[in-house]
Amino acid sequence: MKTIRIICIYLSFIFLLSGCGNFKNNSNNTEKPSDILNNNNSIVEINTENTDESNNLLDNNSDEKKEEIEIANFSTPLTSGSPNRIVNIKLTCNKINEYILKDGETFSFNQLVGPCTAEEGYLEAEIYVNKQIEYALGGGNCQVSTTLYNACLQVEGITIIERHEHGRDVDYIEDGKDATVSYNTLDYSFRNDTGYDIKLFASCDDVNVYASISKIQ
Repeated sequence: MKTIRIICIYLSFIFLLSGCGNFKNNSNNTEKPSDILNNNNSIVEINTENTDESNNLLDNNSDEKKEEIEIANFSTPLTSGSPNRIVNIKLTCNKINEYILKDGETFSFNQLVGPCTAEEGYLEAEIYVNKQIEYALGGGNCQVSTTLYNACLQVEGITIIERHEHGRDVDYIEDGKDATVSYNTLDYSFRNDTGYDIKLFASCDDVNVYASISKIQ
């Protein structure tokens, strides 16, 4: 009987040692939390702290491009074949093209285009001064402002602030629908009161000057 008792004590001691070994191994487990199973073979709960912040960063980086819908367009013919005039018109169109005017903001032709200088590539072309034809750098800009003005007339919510007519008829638009400009003297300006942002487009080929307006939503 004493021998049996000694054997039982020895077996119990061995069992305790093996149990401590298992506990030690589990505490040093280097597996990822998602791979750890408890004694019931169910997945241990994973810490999800900062998950919301990560999702917000993903959302900010995945913003879709806003849709643009054309709401107005107008064109005027290049009745003058002057190469200098066409060069000037294309330079000015490039300054206006894809310009975004936010709701409530005011567009100023002179402020955006600025003075026409030879350094920018502008050439001398015909302009109207006191009903007379003269030549100056940037001649042709008035056709761009006129084309844009007539596109603006098609959009409800665009408020014309400043617009001037030429002192004489021009051959690319009917009388009373032109918008002459002269830096620091005569401007064409309007305010966006549509309730949404708009994008302006302007371009020129060897036949026409084009202007269009798109709604951004």
